[in-house]
Amino acid sequence: MAGQHGIPIMIVVINNGYLGLIRQNQKYAYGYEHGVSLWYGDGGIYPDNVKLVEAFGGRGERVYEPNDLESAFARGIDSKVAYLIDVIVERECDCSMGASIDAVREFV
Repeated sequence: MAGQHGIPIMIVVINNGYLGLIRQNQKYAYGYEHGVSLWYGDGGIYPDNVKLVEAFGGRGERVYEPNDLESAFARGIDSKVAYLIDVIVERECDCSMGASIDAVREFV
C-alpha cells in the first residue's frame, strides 16, 4: 500500500532467517524445532525482502553490520519512498518474550 500510494515509511526487519520466535516457542514449549530454517545460503527458501519491497515500488537494503545502520537510515529518509532495511542478526539467539510487550522485562 505504501508503494502504491507513495507513502514514505521506513520498515525495519530484524532478520535471523530462522523464524526466531516460532523456533523459540517450539524449542521451549514442545522440545523440538521444525520447519524454521529459511536462511539464504544453505538451500533455504527465505524471500528476499529487499526485492519484495522493490517489486511494490519501494527501495531497500540489507545490513549486516551495526555500524552501517545509521547510514542506512539516512538513505531511507532521503529516498522519499517506502524503504526497507533488512537487518541480518544471529540465527539462534533467543529473544525475550512475554504475553504482551509490557510483559517483556529483558532485551538481549
